[in-house]
Amino acid sequence: MTFVRGGHRIFPANTAYPGDVLFTQRGTLGQVGVIPRDTRFQRCIISQSQMKLTVDPTIADARYVYYFFRLPATVQKVINHASLPQRLLFLLQMFSETFTNLSSH
Repeated sequence: MTFVRGGHRIFPANTAYPGDVLFTQRGTLGQVGVIPRDTRFQRCIISQSQMKLTVDPTIADARYVYYFFRLPATVQKVINHASLPQRLLFLLQMFSETFTNLSSH
């Protein structure tokens, strides 16, 4: 689905908002960022080389997610796993399992 605004197409999957965690899908693994909540922009358009994760603030803090994905051990696990297109998905699955294990204690 796309939306047109001001003559420009807006793709929801390529729209990131304050608090979203951004990942590079191509290139150097471990490149992760968080869109600041106090940014002057209501939304940002990200390229197809990037991926976003919207963190539910009632479940986790986006900064925690950011730091987890920056950990050298996390990045190394991804590098040691699967082919490049699957690495980020593996990382997200690993985070989900880790977070679930932490919250159950």
